[in-house]
Amino acid sequence: MKFNFSKTELFHFSCSKMIPTADLPGVQFGEHHISNNLEQRWLGVFFDRTLRATLHIEKCAVKARSTLYKIAPLLKKLKPEMASRLIKATVIPALTFGLETYTRNHIHNQEVVPINMCLKAAAKIITGGWQKAELRAICAEAGLQAPYPLIKKCAISGAARLLDRLPTHPLY
Repeated sequence: MKFNFSKTELFHFSCSKMIPTADLPGVQFGEHHISNNLEQRWLGVFFDRTLRATLHIEKCAVKARSTLYKIAPLLKKLKPEMASRLIKATVIPALTFGLETYTRNHIHNQEVVPINMCLKAAAKIITGGWQKAELRAICAEAGLQAPYPLIKKCAISGAARLLDRLPTHPLY
């Protein structure tokens, strides 16, 4: 077996928060040394060493907000119903990509903050403001789902995809 060492990565998973990441050892293969990575991307889903959703949600929220701000001038010219549809077709998929990897029980309230910020920014663009509005109210007014039902929907769709797999699928 041959390894392509330029594509080989090492990643430690741990439930313990006590191990500092700088102290984790690398691996030596002959003259090649593979050092430990602090984060890992696999099939577009980001993992940190404690397998929390924080890193993935932050990266997806940055991508979704970037998409939102690129289409914001167009959204301001559209009727609210059309702007809501455009956000559901472009921003929401970027925001929720791979979220079914993490179940709702493993996503803490502080990890949902980037999703909240992105949805609030989208709702503000659609409705035209409301700086101090409560998130669920402004999302309802804009025709967008609130964060927790959105996360639950991702978990349900991921579970439905697992149930609908072919008999030849490796997880069958």
